Amino acid sequence: MTDLLSWLRATIEADSTTAGAATPGPWSYDPVREWYDGEDFVTMTNGQEFVGFGDPSAFRGAVCITGDAGDGPSMRDAVHIARHDPRDVLARCEAELRLLAEHGHGESCDRGPACDVLRLLAYGYRHRPGWLPEWAPR
Repeated sequence: MTDLLSWLRATIEADSTTAGAATPGPWSYDPVREWYDGEDFVTMTNGQEFVGFGDPSAFRGAVCITGDAGDGPSMRDAVHIARHDPRDVLARCEAELRLLAEHGHGESCDRGPACDVLRLLAYGYRHRPGWLPEWAPR
């Protein structure tokens, strides 16, 4: 069996690296603002929903365009993306890596190399490459 701890640590570290390389936050979404013509933050018809970076009251640019302004799925996508600001992802990755270290996996965990705590933490990553079904929580 592939080592669950090694896979989980590598997966979390990869997320941390990806978040660290992303456009710095804060990322935010304002449903009353639209991206128009790729340059202006203007509330107009035919604009685009977008996730901005920089101070939410004075965006510096767009992280991404999610679709036509007022479109429900575009708005929900923008909210989701903004909630996964790189700063938040980095904080979660740090917390998860510290949890692994505090739990003592690899050296001193008396529950074994694939205990329930490790399985539960890994379960959040079950859609990632390398996940094995036998790692599911019991």
